Amino acid sequence: MKYKLPKTSDRGRIRKRLGKLHLAILQTKRGDRCEICGKPDKDLARFHIFTVAAHPRLEFFDDNIFLYARSHWHYCHEPYHRDRDSKLGQFIMARIKDLRGKDYLEKLREAERWAGKHDGLYLMALERNFKKELEALICAPLS
Repeated sequence: MKYKLPKTSDRGRIRKRLGKLHLAILQTKRGDRCEICGKPDKDLARFHIFTVAAHPRLEFFDDNIFLYARSHWHYCHEPYHRDRDSKLGQFIMARIKDLRGKDYLEKLREAERWAGKHDGLYLMALERNFKKELEALICAPLS
């Protein structure tokens, strides 16, 4: 019998669950709308200004994330990471400055300096907090 290695680690599975919870929280707070182009859509994904690969401590930091429609990926997300000099890349950068302020890069760098390492204990605590936050947002009375 061959032993198969799991495709993702325990930490990876926690991060995946956290990503889904975080998306639900942001969608509840910000609404069902692509934040880049403004079109309504329920099938949203998270767009990280600073990529998770380069800046893992900002993966769940709200100010580092925009919501974008998955169907708009090729013009509301990809140009920012691949071709910032294109018209779409420039549009996305301008939109980020409009929504986060001209000094958003400095704010994110400062936040990263103080962000904790995403070890297993931290991720489990964050998952618990996200569940509580989402529950509070959903059960909150409308004013």
